Amino acid sequence: MKHQRTLSDSSILRYITFTALYVAQGLPLGVLTVALPAWLATQGMGTAKIGEFVAITTIPWSLKLVWGPLMDRYGFLSMGKRRPWVLMAQLGLTLSFFSLTLVSDPIGMVNVVAIIGFAISLCASMQDVAVDGMAIEALPEAQRARANGLMFGGQGLGLSLAASATGALLGDYGLSIAILPAGVVIALILFLTIVVRERPGEKMLPWTEGCASSVMVNNRVTEWSAVVRSLLRSFVLPMSLLAALIVFVFRVGSGIMTPFLTVFTVQELDWSDADYANTQAVATLITVAIGILIIGPAVDRLGALRVAYITGVLWMALCGAAGMLSDLWLVRSAVTAFMIGTSVLSIAVAISFGSVFMGMCWQRVAATQFALYMALVNLGLAVGSALTGTLDATLSHQQIFFAIAACGGVFLLLLFFLNLNTHQQRLSELNETGKIEPT
Repeated sequence: MKHQRTLSDSSILRYITFTALYVAQGLPLGVLTVALPAWLATQGMGTAKIGEFVAITTIPWSLKLVWGPLMDRYGFLSMGKRRPWVLMAQLGLTLSFFSLTLVSDPIGMVNVVAIIGFAISLCASMQDVAVDGMAIEALPEAQRARANGLMFGGQGLGLSLAASATGALLGDYGLSIAILPAGVVIALILFLTIVVRERPGEKMLPWTEGCASSVMVNNRVTEWSAVVRSLLRSFVLPMSLLAALIVFVFRVGSGIMTPFLTVFTVQELDWSDADYANTQAVATLITVAIGILIIGPAVDRLGALRVAYITGVLWMALCGAAGMLSDLWLVRSAVTAFMIGTSVLSIAVAISFGSVFMGMCWQRVAATQFALYMALVNLGLAVGSALTGTLDATLSHQQIFFAIAACGGVFLLLLFFLNLNTHQQRLSELNETGKIEPT
């Protein structure tokens, strides 16, 4: 039988596949967190309701801590360790996304849209955990920073394209037509998950020929107790908990920013929903290019923590300046520059801490531990979105910008105490003895 290139033996295929799968995650994010909230704002919906909508449609991303153990415990190894989960999640993502076409009155049925959005994000979060687990196992350490840049770049590309296309079509054609371009791309990526295999000899589909890799059979976890014990031993290490808290705080600030900036630009600055969506799309495309060409290589050369320090300082400066320089709010180019700047800084944190978290995982439960990190990170986004309505009711616009800047300040303060070398020493002790020696 002719040998087919697989993720285990082709770096190019790894880069292409992981990037495409992250594009599939970005497309629904562009629809649910940019295009639809902006359109709802033009229909007169308030900050609190839009914040609630964004929170409902993003909170499934915090359920990654559920998916990780399930994927480590159960599988269909003859199709690969992670690929069956990727395939199932991508199928669910495709079907749930297209179900939005059945909503005839998005304003009157906004709660139905939110429920469908919840289902979409649930499938996307499942896909994300499976892809991350696949990446941790398939990527050599030397390829992780570049791969993280491409993956987050792919997510940003999907987000920007969906935000722009959906935002442009919503007003004239309605939701059913507006989401079709993104839906078609998601369906095409489903086809990619069908034809690409993890390792040679594995089945393409359950009824085709193939068998499980001996590597996967030997490393299979068969007991829940083993998963839980190993996860607790590695995740509760002090530096592990601190790293998760650091990014959680930053993402709370990002979560506040998303619905606040949507309503602020559309209702206070009189932007149209298409203007906002297109500006976010441009900002994200610029971010994608900078993430792939500059931030990824910078993490390789300077180190993840140095990049994170620089990012925190710039975040505080940019958001603080937005609060102080209120005269510039009416200058569209200044607001656009702010949106681009915060988008770039957000992706810088994602890329740098993506590499940090991969290195912090104990190999025995790497997928579950990484999923737990990402769940807490995305919980921060949902918490920030949910807080937006309360902040908008009690603070001025200037003070909200200062609150977002303060999240960057706490991020920097906590970052000062993070020591990756200490964590690696503890992981080495775990690998040797299964226990942490007292200090």
